[in-house]
Amino acid sequence: MLEAGWSVRRLDGPMQMDVWQLLLDRGACSVRFGMERGRSDGVHVADRAGAYRPLAEVMAGSATPADDPTILDWLNQQSGHSAP
Repeated sequence: MLEAGWSVRRLDGPMQMDVWQLLLDRGACSVRFGMERGRSDGVHVADRAGAYRPLAEVMAGSATPADDPTILDWLNQQSGHSAP
């Protein structure tokens, strides 16, 4: 994602219970990668209210059957930028 123009907004960790968080931004899109006790809690995308929702849930709500982008392509589209 960094090669595609995303930037690191924040990296936190380790915190209590070995909690880590990486936030990446590009344009209007923010993505969160989280980990607790050595286990990923998945990839989350910020919604318009700033709350993070699971990537699969967000993609399922916006994709049409004819539209099957790769995850990075989809994230780039949501950020308002096309891939470099």
